[in-house]
Amino acid sequence: MTGSTEDWQGWFLGKEKRVTAGRFYTNVLKRATEELEEKLDAECTLMSYKKGRKIVSYELTIIDKSKLVNP
Repeated sequence: MTGSTEDWQGWFLGKEKRVTAGRFYTNVLKRATEELEEKLDAECTLMSYKKGRKIVSYELTIIDKSKLVNP
C-alpha cells in the first residue's frame, strides 16, 4: 500500500485532523505495524520517502508469515 502523507493521515485520522510527520509515524504508523505483526503473525516493512528533508509518502508492505515456505 502506497500513499502520500496526506493520504495516510486521512485514512487513519480522518479528513479534518493532521499532526506532524514525526508524531504521526510514532503515534500511529509504528503502533499500527506492531499490532499487525502481533495479531496477524505478519512481517511489516514501512518505508518513508522524502523530498529533501520532508517526508512526502509512505509505503507499507505486509508479508503473511504463515504463507512463507520454510527450507
